[in-house]
Amino acid sequence: MSHGIVIGIAGLLVAMVIGASGLALWLWPRSHQKALRAYSGDGTIKDLSVWTPFGYARRYVVEFDRFPLDRNFQKTYTAKGLPRIMWSPARVDLRVSVDPEKFKAGGGHAIMAVTVVDNQGTELVRFQSELSKLRAQQWSDTAGAQFYEENRATCFSPDPWREYAINIRYICDPNVVGIGQFVIDTSGP
Repeated sequence: MSHGIVIGIAGLLVAMVIGASGLALWLWPRSHQKALRAYSGDGTIKDLSVWTPFGYARRYVVEFDRFPLDRNFQKTYTAKGLPRIMWSPARVDLRVSVDPEKFKAGGGHAIMAVTVVDNQGTELVRFQSELSKLRAQQWSDTAGAQFYEENRATCFSPDPWREYAINIRYICDPNVVGIGQFVIDTSGP
């Protein structure tokens, strides 16, 4: 085989790899959008996926009702068609609009309780804790935070074909004033 043919074949292979990679990069976010459209149930699903230097980082959040933090709150939500992001679990968190340190001041007795049951009656999550004992993730662009249990006690592996009942309860600390919102948060590659 001549040197020119080998270079031509190598160039063709490189072009095919680049073309396939470009097609994959173009299709990947669109397949995620299709999965998000399959969601049905309570709340609003939002796509928070972003391009990073390491590739496309998929993330979605299902936001449920907002409620005042100085009052008790209890509700059961349903969710079906939750997208699965590879091995990443879905996590039920409490988002708040106030400085999380307020939950630690003065005793901090607010309690978050979560139970997740699938449509076959299997209990996947049963969790209850004072907010002052949970980790609070803060963002630089907001005054609030998102409380979560760092040992994955509020996590479950979503199956897009199953329906889930998410029972949530918030027992207030009347000294903490602001807005709260339970969310399902999932992120992964």
